[in-house]
Amino acid sequence: MDLGENKNWAEQTALSFDAVEKAYGEFCLGPLTLKLPAGCVTGLVGENGAGKTTLMKLALGMVIPDRGTVSCLDFDPVREGKQARKDVGVVFGELQIPGNFTAQMAGDFWQGIYENFDRDYFKRLQERFAIPGNKPIRRFSAGMKAKLALAGAVSHHPRLLILDEPLSSLDPLAKEEAMEMLRELGGEEILILISSHTVADLEKLADYLAFLHSGNLFLFEEKDRLLERYRAVQGTEGALKGLREQNVRLIGMRRGAFGSWAVLDKTSVQSRAVLESFGILEEPASLEEIVTCLMREEKSGCREA
Repeated sequence: MDLGENKNWAEQTALSFDAVEKAYGEFCLGPLTLKLPAGCVTGLVGENGAGKTTLMKLALGMVIPDRGTVSCLDFDPVREGKQARKDVGVVFGELQIPGNFTAQMAGDFWQGIYENFDRDYFKRLQERFAIPGNKPIRRFSAGMKAKLALAGAVSHHPRLLILDEPLSSLDPLAKEEAMEMLRELGGEEILILISSHTVADLEKLADYLAFLHSGNLFLFEEKDRLLERYRAVQGTEGALKGLREQNVRLIGMRRGAFGSWAVLDKTSVQSRAVLESFGILEEPASLEEIVTCLMREEKSGCREA
């Protein structure tokens, strides 16, 4: 997606990767160029092993790129990691707090790390997520640990949040509460980079989506533009084949009990009259349907027409 048309784009970039490459054995991430704006939520999508975690580690300076440059809040995260990370909140894998600690002790720990740690805000989040203050963390459920990790990550009011599967262990109510908080934060001048295997969560949360496959970035787009561009269509198998013969791009075509179904790329349709002439029914596609079809198309290495 070309975001260069925004005149203030340079000032708004919070995290950028310029021709970045990182190899691990046979796996190679990149070369990858990506610029992420502040004040939004960017969802990172890709199959296991696509490079999502490697990308996040590069942003944090946890690994060094083989080629290219990374800028995190205008700092090099490797050479200037201390300056960069003071304004970064992270939820990355398991909660890295001793099991005999309580939530209050965890707050003391984070307060010693982050100079801007807001203890009152942390306490409000404890109440919001019903996190017990004096119970040993080893007795917390996985969901409770995830809520504590999220509370700790945001309580120093970071300018960048990097979240690797932060919602996966939450029950539906806790997940909705967490997403509500992230939506509130996304409305401020911070960037949230979040990976999730649950695309439905990203549909509720993300402003932009970055798609990774086998270490390559094959699409970066605004979520609303994706939902507008791709539509679900249904008709007879012959009708959909007829559309393809008109050079209409159909993705993920499959047969169903009441005809055939596919995801339609509206940019390949010259006019609605083309759809009407084949008796095609058009309706909104879910983000999960769009993502699944695009990922399968990319994985197959064959762009459908």
